[in-house]
Amino acid sequence: MPTEAEKKSLARELQDIKSYSQYYNRRAQCMSGFQAQSTRELREKGFPQADAGVLCLELLKHSATVDANPAAKAARPDQELLGPYKAISADKGFNPTDSNAEKLLRAYHEANNLPNVRGTYPTQQQPLIMPIRNNSKGTVEDFYLTQGSAFDAAFTVTILDAAKTGKIPAPSENANSAALQIVTDACFRNAIGTTIGQCVDTGVEQARQFIQKSPKVVAR
Repeated sequence: MPTEAEKKSLARELQDIKSYSQYYNRRAQCMSGFQAQSTRELREKGFPQADAGVLCLELLKHSATVDANPAAKAARPDQELLGPYKAISADKGFNPTDSNAEKLLRAYHEANNLPNVRGTYPTQQQPLIMPIRNNSKGTVEDFYLTQGSAFDAAFTVTILDAAKTGKIPAPSENANSAALQIVTDACFRNAIGTTIGQCVDTGVEQARQFIQKSPKVVAR
């Protein structure tokens, strides 16, 4: 659990991030592990910082809340759930439409659930790469699979699907909040030994628990 100093630091940082014009970039930093690295460096300098997993989960919850509010989404589209996927699409030369962003999101989620991917984790020496063909450019673009991106995609897909169908997943066998938060932080640190499958399952469960506590996020 965060200390009082860490909670105050987290509240300030969340407020600052929400004021940025490219909110989705902070989620992308969570997905890549950069946020965890930044947290570690600030702690080493003596600044109180909540675990990166706590911050990154709060960013996802805020995006889910924005998605459920048409006025908020229209005012701050950079904060929507699909925001990072639009940015990644654009960076790879794809048209960053809602449709293409959701296709990319679901491609990530499907790749993360492949049997040969779920039980493993990427390293610098052995990255996990998902190739996608860009028909408009006639090229094949590489997308890197990380534990952080697996968590983000699983959380996002769970919220979007619940909003569309009204159905939420059954509770996982390991639904203890404290244990979930430990795995959540490991996912956003892209920790060696934490598998893609663990991060998928934890992302789904964290989304399920958020829906239970805040059912309006899937009310459309």
